[in-house]
Amino acid sequence: AKKILNVDHGIELVSYAQTLVGPIVGAGPAQAVVFEIDEEIQGAAVGRALATLTDQHTVPNIFIGGKHVGGCAELQKLHATGELRAMLRSAGMSPIAKGERIPSCTVRHVTIDADAKAHIEVVDVGSLLAGRRVVVVGMPAAFSPTCSDKHLPGFINAADRFARKGVEAILVLTVNDHFAVRSWAKGAGGGGAVSFLA
Repeated sequence: AKKILNVDHGIELVSYAQTLVGPIVGAGPAQAVVFEIDEEIQGAAVGRALATLTDQHTVPNIFIGGKHVGGCAELQKLHATGELRAMLRSAGMSPIAKGERIPSCTVRHVTIDADAKAHIEVVDVGSLLAGRRVVVVGMPAAFSPTCSDKHLPGFINAADRFARKGVEAILVLTVNDHFAVRSWAKGAGGGGAVSFLA
């Protein structure tokens, strides 16, 4: 039986039984989409279909221009060889250069309040950054030793210095889902000096 799953931005995943027959397709210009399988009603079926289609059983499962490119390690290899930039351009997407605006896409914004309580909000990253002076830092993974012991504490400790230079927020972006990021953020402390994007 044909099942159509509605996803943010009007994108459809078309699934026949356990096999995904169509790539993620968007109407209009190229866009980046994060499909959170664990938050969808039929997410388990879509996960099995993706595993059948890609032979990849872990996340992230990355597609560019309708072509499966693998996970994080494969994406890093494409970046190192220079192939990623060409793939993104051919799919109608261009990497962001210094001074350019961050494109609109939906992310999870994880914040920690003064009482060490975590809050997760679905936001448009373009709206979150609009009109603000913000530092966005990419980190490879929550809970990785170098990120947890050196990178993240460095930004937490430097938050006051950034603020004196007019920076309104420090946002840490990782490839992890917001559940892992929430736990990482709570464990990192810092009293809300940084917030996170997942």
